[in-house]
Amino acid sequence: MLNKIIWAGLFILVIHNPGFSQAPDSVWIMTLGGDGADYGYSIEPTADGGFIVAGITASSGAGQGDVWLIKLDTQGVITWDVTFGREGTEEGRYASQTSDLGFIITGASRSSTMEEYDLYVIKTDQNGEEIWSSLYGGEGEELGCFISETADRGFIAVGRTASFGSGGYDIWLVRLSSGGEMEWQRTYGGCEDDFGYSVRQTQDGGYIIAGYTESFGSGNADVCLIKTDSFGQQLWLRTYGGYLNDFGGTVQITSDGGYLIAGETYSFGCGGGDMWLVKTDGDGSEIWSRTFGGFGCDGGFPVIETCQGEYVVGGWSSASEAGQTDIMLAKVDQNGHDAWARTYSDNAAGKVLGIVEEGDGSYFLTGYSDLDIERGYDLLLCHLVEDDGVGINTPSEIVNCEMTLYAPYPNPFNHTTVISFQLQVASLVKLEVFDINGRNVGTYGGAPLQGVGFGESNLQYYSPGTHQIIFDGSDLSSGVYFIRIEQGASQKTQKCIMLK
Repeated sequence: MLNKIIWAGLFILVIHNPGFSQAPDSVWIMTLGGDGADYGYSIEPTADGGFIVAGITASSGAGQGDVWLIKLDTQGVITWDVTFGREGTEEGRYASQTSDLGFIITGASRSSTMEEYDLYVIKTDQNGEEIWSSLYGGEGEELGCFISETADRGFIAVGRTASFGSGGYDIWLVRLSSGGEMEWQRTYGGCEDDFGYSVRQTQDGGYIIAGYTESFGSGNADVCLIKTDSFGQQLWLRTYGGYLNDFGGTVQITSDGGYLIAGETYSFGCGGGDMWLVKTDGDGSEIWSRTFGGFGCDGGFPVIETCQGEYVVGGWSSASEAGQTDIMLAKVDQNGHDAWARTYSDNAAGKVLGIVEEGDGSYFLTGYSDLDIERGYDLLLCHLVEDDGVGINTPSEIVNCEMTLYAPYPNPFNHTTVISFQLQVASLVKLEVFDINGRNVGTYGGAPLQGVGFGESNLQYYSPGTHQIIFDGSDLSSGVYFIRIEQGASQKTQKCIMLK
């Protein structure tokens, strides 16, 4: 199946804080595939110290696209690969090793006579030979995004369904026996579209699910986290996001008993989309969040907790050139403070969809790249190692997304004063004024703040640069007032005094 292997060097940009470990250098990068489109979606460790990769290939197999399973040894050398498929189209989205040293895979399948996909699950032995496979679904479209073995050696899968639930797509949790028989299924969502991307079994035997929802939350789409009991009954649902679209991918149960979610945000950060990390406690209450990215469209999907208790997220950045996405990797400590953030360019469009740590500071990644543009996308494999900085380029300039709220002038003032703020990038901004009792004294589109909307749904876009707004307190009494500006997750406040 390995019709093509391309080895390539990487051009590296690094942003790091000198008090932390160095960002990793590339040991090697290669792409695998043929004349069709080929993708890597997940990479996980195996008991022999190697790795298992799941993906999709349209370059070989039985149909238009097949599930692709690749076994790597401890050095990332391919020991075998196998495809699974029928006459139609199959997709492999996630694979992990099971207690019998075989593998469990999920994705989607559509035969040549079917209009919609079904959730597809395959069980293999340790050599990738199929033991059983099964399809699950109804009249609508289904997709499996994640599957793992449970404590009692059954399986839990999550994805989306258009056949069951409340409407549109719903998050779909499916419980299977060790032989693949469905034991129960649950849907979560509302009237709009809701997607589930990863699930983990928790210590109490229940499950934690991450994805995104268009049915609940603050914006068009919000990251969602759902906790269930051992039978999939929902215990709570939390959403995270702003007024625009925010998407959740992988969830990890962290060593402190909380959760860590990786995704993509359009509500916060610097550009059109940013890689986003959200850290919560065990009840799903947000502790901190962190964005990474520049002026382009950036995002993240896989996240891991390292053996040192830090967090590494992988994804993509489109800040370098129009139409090109670079591999991006970022590391933070347990409090969300930056260790480093780095992009790796192979002069092609690439995205990281899976990451695993192998020892302290060594990472294997998978995803896809169009390094050979004539052939289209190929499955990407990459090995990165943290070191003492050998071969690291001069640190690039950090994109400054901070806003500045200046002290109003004049202050104290009689009737009117001018509020000035500066933005480094075009942003969605909310400006409010409160009296000393915490009462919002603003009105929509008029005095005392002229031309500025108020309330949770009233935001305005401003271009980069300095902006001035007149605060007219003619109808207010003398006293202390607080000016507050919000830009994404950032907030600034200034105090002013009106004397009549």
